[in-house]
Amino acid sequence: MSFWSLLVWHPERILCVAAVLLIVFLAVSQFRRFQSWPLFGAALAWTLYAFWEFDAKMHRYNIRIDLFVIIPVLLGLTIWGLAHASGLRFHKKHQG
Repeated sequence: MSFWSLLVWHPERILCVAAVLLIVFLAVSQFRRFQSWPLFGAALAWTLYAFWEFDAKMHRYNIRIDLFVIIPVLLGLTIWGLAHASGLRFHKKHQG
């Protein structure tokens, strides 16, 4: 069983992921004294995905081509947000 099979058709679980990301965003804002807006964006994306998944569940969509776009976007935003919140930087500072 994959991680995604735990989430597809379960908007309540997706909202839990969004809530965890929002809590991490708030903790980073409080303790590190800066806002990690990419992490907030990831939490917002997961919330929007929960609403999308709820709609798909209500309409009983069984062919989910949309997940080929949604999953990579969510993964990318989540990794970027967590990396930014942790203080990782992926560019070199110009010394001059």
